[in-house]
Amino acid sequence: MANRPAPTALTNDSILRIVLQYFYERNKNATSSMGKKGSAVKISDVKRELKAQHNLTQQEVQSNLTYLLSQGWAEEKAVEKQIRAR
Repeated sequence: MANRPAPTALTNDSILRIVLQYFYERNKNATSSMGKKGSAVKISDVKRELKAQHNLTQQEVQSNLTYLLSQGWAEEKAVEKQIRAR
């Protein structure tokens, strides 16, 4: 069995570009601000989609997303849901 070269690790700058490109494409193709085809997205969906598309770990996505939030490049939008008691 031949040894394969280890995949090169991505730098934070390259991961940041991937995350920014993801949000740019999502916003460009959005049909509304919320919903499945909207520009707003749950963090868990971002992590899942970037793992599938670019093999990024949750920690890589979260740390770069935290950086974007701290620098004002992204904003967090809290969603309140009400549950009716029977």
